[in-house]
Amino acid sequence: MATTNINIRTNSEVKTQAQDVLSKLGLEGGVNEFYRIVRENGFALLEIIKGHLVVLETLPFHHRDPFVRLLAATAIAEDLTLLTADERLGTYAGENLRIALT
Repeated sequence: MATTNINIRTNSEVKTQAQDVLSKLGLEGGVNEFYRIVRENGFALLEIIKGHLVVLETLPFHHRDPFVRLLAATAIAEDLTLLTADERLGTYAGENLRIALT
């Protein structure tokens, strides 16, 4: 019999992970500080839309991290260049992902 693993994250787990990421970026003010910096610098936030998920569904599993795969799918769907230090994303070049290694 085949088994399927399902990961369910609670809001507190997501909040904790978000705080960890923001802390690593030096944003001790949390989400509010992040949004302030985004707004002050004229950046735009992209929402996850169906088109991103359609592309995500077609991507091969070159990268195991689901968030990184979603970033790649979003960049492909939006025709954006993804800035990254992760050379493994170059394996998605055949899927029309443009990357710039930092």
